[in-house]
This record gives sequence, C-alpha cells and structure tokens, in this order.
Amino acid sequence: MQIKSLSNGSPTAFAIASLLIVFIVYSIVLSIGTVLVAGFDTKITADNRILFLGILALSQFFIIGAGAFTLVRWLEDNPRKVFSLRKPFSPKFYLFAIIGVAGLLTAYDGLFNILLAILPESAVGFIVDSYNTETQTVASIIGEFSFATFLFPTIAIAVAPAISEELLFRGFLLSNLQRNQTKLTAIIISGILFGLIHFSIVNIVALSAIGMFLAFITIRSGSIYPAIILHFLNNLMSVVQIFIEKGQPELIKAEEYASIELLSVTYLIIGLAVLVASIIMINKLSAEQVSTSPDQQTV
Repeated sequence: MQIKSLSNGSPTAFAIASLLIVFIVYSIVLSIGTVLVAGFDTKITADNRILFLGILALSQFFIIGAGAFTLVRWLEDNPRKVFSLRKPFSPKFYLFAIIGVAGLLTAYDGLFNILLAILPESAVGFIVDSYNTETQTVASIIGEFSFATFLFPTIAIAVAPAISEELLFRGFLLSNLQRNQTKLTAIIISGILFGLIHFSIVNIVALSAIGMFLAFITIRSGSIYPAIILHFLNNLMSVVQIFIEKGQPELIKAEEYASIELLSVTYLIIGLAVLVASIIMINKLSAEQVSTSPDQQTV
C-alpha cells in the first residue's frame, strides 16, 4: 500500500505530516461549527454554549480520535500495539505519575513567576495580556453553570481531549516516531509537538513538558491508560477551577511580578525535586515489571 510505503520510508516525517493534517481538518470543522452556532463573531453565550460544547466534543472524538484509528488502519498496523492498549500494572504507578505531574506544574508555576520578574516590561505585558485572554476564552466556553450542566464542559474539555489527543499523540505519533528515533528523542519530539499544536503562547512550555511526561509514562508503563487518566485530571482541574470561580476567573497583573519572590523559587525547587523523585520511582516500578514481562518497553 502506498501510504504504508511512505510511512516505512520516513516514519518521523509521515507521523508529523499526518498529525498536522488531522489538526488542520479538526480546526476547519470546528471553525465551521462555531460559526454555525455562534455566528461570525464566534461569541459563546448561555444560549449556544451547550451546542458549542457538543460540537467541540464530537469534533475531537470523530476527527482527532477517529483520525488516529484511521491512520493506523491505513498502515495496516495492530491498533492494540500502536495505542498501547494494555492493562496497566501496579496502582503505585498511577500514584507516582500523578505526583510527577503535580511536581511539574508546581515547578512551572514558580518558573513562570520568576521569568515575569526578570523579562523586559514589554515582554511581561505581552505575556500577561495573552494569559488573561486565554483564561477569559476558556471561561467563556465553560461559563457559569450549575451542577446539572457540569457534565457538558467536563466531556468537551476533559474527557474528549484526554481520549482523542492521547490516541493521536501518545498512540499513533509516539509509536511511529519510535520506528526510527530513540525513545528519548521520540518523547521530546512528541512533547514539543503537543505544546505547539495547542497554539498557546503562554502555556507552550508547560504543555510541551506535560506532553513529554505523558509520553515517558506511556513508554515506561507500556500502556496508554495512565496518560489518558492524567490528561483527564489535568483538564478537569481547569473546569473545576472556573466552575468554582463562577465563570469569572481571577486575572493577573504585570505589576504583581516586579521582583523575584522567595515563594516562586521555593515552588521551582520543590516542584523539580518532586518531579525527579517521581521519575526515579516510575523507573524503579518499570524495571520491576521488566523482570517479569520481557516485552516491556524501556527508555
């Protein structure tokens, strides 16, 4: 098959090109759906929010998720192997994976505050404005909702991306990258692409780091399920936070970051220490699993 030949010739280029095509199609479909629901000003209101969230969720499931499965079928690969659809091992693995993400986000929070304190004023103003704009955009999508309607944004913002994006990034992309790249290189490339594809100027570093960590735990566990669960929990926190804030998130101000605070440095150090410790424990658990399962992948 011609597509399979292209993949065999240059797996990395094919995987990246396929990823971009899937997201271009997804962006086009979502844009058309948004215009149909909210008009050309794409303003999300209480009247059209549920319908928009439905389009958002379906677009992710049927374009990103189904797109990943379609690519695997075209390549005549084994979906179970490509998507690492294996039963994860020790429950301790989930615990240390969650702790690792918590450490990573804590470290990034400290680093973010430190950078805002040392960057030029113009750069700080740009970052603050971008952060507030992105925060307000997400808040407008989620809105001020009741517990009765909590299900809709949870599905669209937490469930759908966790399943669909993981199948594409930690499934199709990561698997194909490993065909002609080392596992470490595959982790780095997939993580950077994960950060870039979200088009978030403020969060690109954090998203890339999270993408790398999710790729790491997928390889070390031999299962995509831990990455799906962590992705879901991370996105769910954003939904819950805006829900608690009743759709009116607190915005940041440039003057709040005039100097480096001890708390920010503490966050960075503690976060990195927790992250490193969790990686060590995950490696240990994985090594123990290798001794009983010869087919377990390692980094």
